[in-house]
Amino acid sequence: MHTYLNRQISRQERYKKSQLFIYLMKIKKRTLQIVFGIAFVAVVIILLMTRTQPYDDPGKMRASSGTGDIKLVVFSDYQCPACAKAYFVVEQIAEEYNDKIKVTHKHYPLNFHPLSFDAAMAAECANDQDKFWDYSAEIFLMQDDLKKSSFNAVAKDLGLDMKLFRSCLSTDAKSDMIYKDMAEGDRLGILGTPTIYLDGKSVESWEYEYLSQQIEKLYKENNIESD
Repeated sequence: MHTYLNRQISRQERYKKSQLFIYLMKIKKRTLQIVFGIAFVAVVIILLMTRTQPYDDPGKMRASSGTGDIKLVVFSDYQCPACAKAYFVVEQIAEEYNDKIKVTHKHYPLNFHPLSFDAAMAAECANDQDKFWDYSAEIFLMQDDLKKSSFNAVAKDLGLDMKLFRSCLSTDAKSDMIYKDMAEGDRLGILGTPTIYLDGKSVESWEYEYLSQQIEKLYKENNIESD
């Protein structure tokens, strides 16, 4: 009888211990879920914060005599029809707001546009001779008829030093810069071109009226005087 009672007590103790173990495991699992949940939210917040901050690239900024309080960054592809339209809209915005805005062009050549990467290389070679914006405009204007031979032809028409230009174009000297822009676009999560950022935030449209309204809004928010 005594042995039987001891066995019963032993079973009860084992049951209690097993229930306690299960309870503690549930608490541990729940704690881990909370910890991982908090960590996940923190990572998402960090990613969202970094996604909306394109890097500055002073080498490709338009000449500006003022402070350039508003920063406009464009991710573009030279064979993208919408990019061509957006380019000249941004040019108009840059002219109108003059020294109140800084414009930076970022390369994001899409893989189904066979000459876009080469065009970006050529534009960067033109940038070495301070002709990035003029060269880009000409490439966009001839977008429908763009060929490999177009790159040298445009450089010649713009009066570039052809020896320097050809030397630059014959190497991969500018490819790292383009890949850097593409990696930045991937980091920001852009889904296509053109993609435009105003003061670190993506905008919904590249149409003139919309961009102008957004810039005026930033003027008011930052107490910047508008002409």
